Amino acid sequence: VGGEIYYDQLSANKYEITFKLYFDCQNANPGVIDRDGSAANIGIFDAVNNSLVRRVVFRNAVNTLSNAVNYDCVKTPTGVCVRQYIFKEIITIDPGSNGLIVSHQLCCRNGNNDNVQDAGAAGSTYWCYIPPNTIVNSSPRFNEIPPTYVCIDAPLDIDYSALDPDGDSLVYEFYTPYIGGSTNDPKPNTPSAPPYNALI
Repeated sequence: VGGEIYYDQLSANKYEITFKLYFDCQNANPGVIDRDGSAANIGIFDAVNNSLVRRVVFRNAVNTLSNAVNYDCVKTPTGVCVRQYIFKEIITIDPGSNGLIVSHQLCCRNGNNDNVQDAGAAGSTYWCYIPPNTIVNSSPRFNEIPPTYVCIDAPLDIDYSALDPDGDSLVYEFYTPYIGGSTNDPKPNTPSAPPYNALI
């Protein structure tokens, strides 16, 4: 379904990284959810030369049912199931003068996805940027979970606002998600290096 990755800087070179991942537990293969929810393979890359700095495996995710809806439907649909997995790890790493890219990749999306070309073979890349060590920073994160379904003829008001712990000014825009992984390697032990390609 989607996800996000963000971090909190706890002290010099110490970061708590949070990775949230959402699964369609109504249509996805249960074995795939078990595989992808059991651990998250995180790659940490130099943000200038894109070289691999470190690989970390996050485990022990908190797994909850998350059928969030923030509006009323004329008729509540059945067969909707979304599971949220939250991975959190504290790591010590020096961003140096170049900064870091933290990423995770998975393939593939549900084949019944109508707005993605060849969705059953299109994966995802989730990533965030840690600035150089001269900058103290924590990254923004979304305030609310978006609704898991949209109803015809029902008013829709989605809160896509985010919170930045540092009080930084935030700018919002729509963007194309990034692809990652492949049908041959759906959960890479080490994500591929940036830059990442957009979904088509």
